[in-house]
Amino acid sequence: MKVKDVEIDDDYVVVHNADSILDVAKKIAEAGIPDAVVLDADDKVVGSLDDYDIISKVIAPEMDLKSTTAADIMFVPPPVRLSTELEKVHEMMEKLEATALPVIDDDNKLLGVITIMDILEAEAFENRSICDKILGR
Repeated sequence: MKVKDVEIDDDYVVVHNADSILDVAKKIAEAGIPDAVVLDADDKVVGSLDDYDIISKVIAPEMDLKSTTAADIMFVPPPVRLSTELEKVHEMMEKLEATALPVIDDDNKLLGVITIMDILEAEAFENRSICDKILGR
């Protein structure tokens, strides 16, 4: 299965690389979603971050919330496109210890976010379908 075969999430937080961590934290808290996609001034995906990044990279080391930006702490995920195999996305998430990755088009524009739950649900459906075929259902 590929990313295009699952319904990618349209419920995510978008921030810009120049946004202060204080502003990013406010957006994350307001949305109630722990992950944020980071865009540049041209609205191209340049990274991702989550609430744990804010805690471990800014709050714990006592960095300034107003002068530290999203670009300072984001990670740059490998590109995930609609044609990417779900198994590969799952491997990327495990390696990065990420629960969500942005899905981009050929121009690095955001199409949505794929989450670990999207992948697990697709794998469960695929395994159930295989079992049904074996059992003649």
